[in-house]
Amino acid sequence: MLTIIRVALVVVLALPLACIAHDVVIKRNVNLRLGPSTQTDVIRLLRAGDQARLLDLEKQDGYVRVLHNAGVG
Repeated sequence: MLTIIRVALVVVLALPLACIAHDVVIKRNVNLRLGPSTQTDVIRLLRAGDQARLLDLEKQDGYVRVLHNAGVG
């Protein structure tokens, strides 16, 4: 019974992450930046066809947070 409760707890705690994170394919070249501004450093150029994961669905100053193998930006 304790194992079932632990598994259920893990599933419940993981659901918010699954609801937020969405895998995406980059449609055009974009700069992956450290923050939501053209004044922040560019981590890497993401090219059309690259894959990333959206971490937030809401934009901040026109930017969205993504996870890419080059980092989070």
